[in-house]
Amino acid sequence: MRHITRAALITVASAALVATASAPALAVPDASDTTALTATIGSGSLSISSQASVAFAAFTPSVYNGDHYENESFGTVVTDNRAGTSGYTVSWSVTDFTTSPSNGKPIAANRLTVTPMPADDTSGTVTWTAGSASSSGSGVLGTASNVSGVNAIALSTDLELRMPESALAGEYGAVLTVSVTGG
Repeated sequence: MRHITRAALITVASAALVATASAPALAVPDASDTTALTATIGSGSLSISSQASVAFAAFTPSVYNGDHYENESFGTVVTDNRAGTSGYTVSWSVTDFTTSPSNGKPIAANRLTVTPMPADDTSGTVTWTAGSASSSGSGVLGTASNVSGVNAIALSTDLELRMPESALAGEYGAVLTVSVTGG
């Protein structure tokens, strides 16, 4: 039995030697260094674009019974690429309606009522609060608050023009200006 015992001991010793030889050695670094990483987010602009034109339906004098009303709407998109937290205000103003060549007196700007609407669509983080209807020749379409990062708002605005019964025939034109001011 001694012979078997020696053989068993040699087998166990050989297995231990093979296991030790195949175990990976743990690498211990001699030195290390760190690198600081930075990323910069640039600031863009605050921009606005509006529908190029609005044509009211033709007013027909035969249907006048006092002032005649005509309704249309126009669209505006505000894009805020400032990547910040400042809100903004969207305002409007309109000129008097005049003809060319001038064959009648101008139709006053206050004959146009501008009614801001809730936002049609928003993207990013922003809260839109529509302004109030106004026929004063200027006003606020609304304000953006709770802004965080880049965002955009698509707006529709209702326009109601009251053409006076005393208006002379002709094509009248006015300029509606929509602007955005950052907070």
